[in-house]
Amino acid sequence: MENKELFKVAEEYKEKILINDPQDEEKRKELHQYFRITLTHSSLALEGNTLCLTEIKDFLEDNLTVAGKTVKEYNEAAGHAQAFDYMMEQLRKEKFSITEELIKQLHYLYYNRINSNEAGRYRNQMPTGTKTGFTPPSPEELDHLMKHFINQMDTSQKIYHPIEYAAFCHKRIMDIQPFSEGNGCIARFLLNILLIRTGYGMVQITAAQRDRYLKSLTDMRKTMNPDIDSYINLIAESVIESQRDYCRMIGIE
Repeated sequence: MENKELFKVAEEYKEKILINDPQDEEKRKELHQYFRITLTHSSLALEGNTLCLTEIKDFLEDNLTVAGKTVKEYNEAAGHAQAFDYMMEQLRKEKFSITEELIKQLHYLYYNRINSNEAGRYRNQMPTGTKTGFTPPSPEELDHLMKHFINQMDTSQKIYHPIEYAAFCHKRIMDIQPFSEGNGCIARFLLNILLIRTGYGMVQITAAQRDRYLKSLTDMRKTMNPDIDSYINLIAESVIESQRDYCRMIGIE
């Protein structure tokens, strides 16, 4: 399906959800907890965390752990869930804007249990083992690039469809790689912030989509004939699948 057709489907789901969105507080809490667990699982799985969905659920709800899993993996789950709560808290504010401080705070909450010295701080060295085989900018460039990125966001928002805009902002964080680790998780938090704010809901890119996800980012970075459509297509499809999941949860067709 072409990207414009996918945008149209996502807009139809957006309107359907807006009309039928539950107002019951208990249902809202249930939905919050569901996405808190599933987004933590899907986002961390893309980064190589081996905790399954049930293990993350048991840990976040009842602090239960299993043998054979590392302390780091559980710390990632705890930090991601805390950053998720912070994200949702910020989104409920009447006056909300995306700033460097917001991005740094998300990283701090996610990464503080793993490395408190680097949590919430831009990296001071080149990252190792980037999953898409490209060379990110040097540490000396990060302050300028992040400030420029934040300033560019307002202008870009007027040009692109909201899903396209969110996808491009997500990719930009993945390109800059501002932190020593956890850039993927932070980029997906930003993706979700932008989609939730514009009514498209929360998106999850699953572990099953990992190869396609990383390839689409690589293909967008090609100097000659970059493939933008495949990346936008993946994000739009993921938005629609998450919307369908949400509809199932609130009991609408």
